[in-house]
Amino acid sequence: MQNAIIITQKALDATPKPRLDSVLSVCLQIPRAQALQLIKHQQILLNDTLCTKASAQVALGDVLGVLTPHSQPQTRDYDSLEAITELKPEFLDIEILHQDSEFLVINKPPNIVIHEAPSLKEPTLVDWIKLTQSPIRNLCGDLRYGIVHRLDRQTSGALAIAKTPQAHNALSAQLKSRQMGRYYLALIANPLKKATIVECYLGRHPKNRLKMTKLTRHDARAHTGLRYSKSVFAPLLDCTHSRQSLQLVAVKLFTGRTHQIRAHLESLGRHIIGDTLYGYKGEFGEYRVLLHAYLMYVSHPKGSSILSQEHCLLSRFVKGVNPSCSSLRDHTASKSHCLDSLDSTTSLVAGDSDSIDSPLVFKAPLFADMIAFLERYFDKDKLNEVLSPRYILDCFA
Repeated sequence: MQNAIIITQKALDATPKPRLDSVLSVCLQIPRAQALQLIKHQQILLNDTLCTKASAQVALGDVLGVLTPHSQPQTRDYDSLEAITELKPEFLDIEILHQDSEFLVINKPPNIVIHEAPSLKEPTLVDWIKLTQSPIRNLCGDLRYGIVHRLDRQTSGALAIAKTPQAHNALSAQLKSRQMGRYYLALIANPLKKATIVECYLGRHPKNRLKMTKLTRHDARAHTGLRYSKSVFAPLLDCTHSRQSLQLVAVKLFTGRTHQIRAHLESLGRHIIGDTLYGYKGEFGEYRVLLHAYLMYVSHPKGSSILSQEHCLLSRFVKGVNPSCSSLRDHTASKSHCLDSLDSTTSLVAGDSDSIDSPLVFKAPLFADMIAFLERYFDKDKLNEVLSPRYILDCFA
C-alpha cells in the first residue's frame, strides 16, 4: 500500500467538489479517469475503509490510501523476450530512442500491434513492454502499460511510453493540447502539386466499418463519433523514374484521429503506397502501408533541466510548439541501415536549453523496406537533403 495521504485544505480548494475521485486526482496528480479506475478496482481506502463510491465526500483531515493493484488476467503468457521474437522477429528491430525514469520513446517497426485483444493470436507491443521494461507498472488498473498514443499495425515510427502515473498524466495533457505530436513521412501515388491543408469531419465509413471517411455536419445525424480533423501535407520530392508517378510527402497533424492521414489523402484522391484498405490499386500493393512517424516533439514531464548534455539544438522552432530555438549542433552516430541523412543522432532538443518548457524532438530512423523503396525510385542526393529534420521542420514553419 502507498503511504497515507492526509487531505489538506489546498487539495480541497483545487477541486470543484470534495468528491473522492476529484480529490484523488489532485493528490496523485493523475487524470480523473485514472482515479475512477483505481476506485473501480477497489484500490482506494478512505479512513482505513475500502471505498468504491467515486462521489463519496472527502473532508479536511481525511486519510486516503492506495492499495497495490490486483493481478490482471493475461490473454496470453510469454515468459521471455526470446519467446515473442521467435513468433515475431520484428521485435528485434525495436530501437529505444530515449529512456529515463519518467518515459521512453521507441522506434516501432511495422507489423506490430500495440494493444492486446482476445481475437489476436500474436504478441503485441504490450507484451514487449512487460518483458523488457520492468519498472513500467500497469497504470491505474487498465492494460495500456503507459502507452498514451498509438500507431496502426503497418505504420512505423516514434512512439512515447510513460513509466509513471505522473508522466502518463503529463504526456496525455500534452497530446490533448497538441504540445506533443509527430511529423510523418508517406510515399503516395499521384503527386500533390503544392502544400495542401485538409480540414473536415471524420467518422466511420457507412459501408466499410474498418475505414474512416470525410463526412459533413449533415451526416452527424446519421453517424455517431463525428470528429473535426486537420492535416497539412507538404511535398518533399517527386520520383525520378519515368514510369512511376510517386511522391514523398511530409505530414503535420493538428488533430489525432483514427486513420487521419489515410482518410485525408483518400479525400484528395491520393493513396499511400500499399494502403489497399483506402483504395490503393497500383503495382506496389504487396508493400505494407509506407507511412512512418519520423519526428516526435514532446516536453519532458519534469522539465528540460534533467536532460543530459548529449542532446542537440535545432536552429529553427517548431511552429506552434516553441518559438525560442536559436542554434544548431550536429553529431553523428553510424547506423548501417539508414541513408546518409539519417545517420545523425536520434534525439534532438528544440528550444532554449535553459527553458523548462523546451520540447524534445526525437528522430526515428526509417526501416529497411521504406529505405529500399526510396533508393530505388528517388534521387539519393536529394533524399539526403529533404530527409533532414531541419528541412522538414522548415516546411511547416
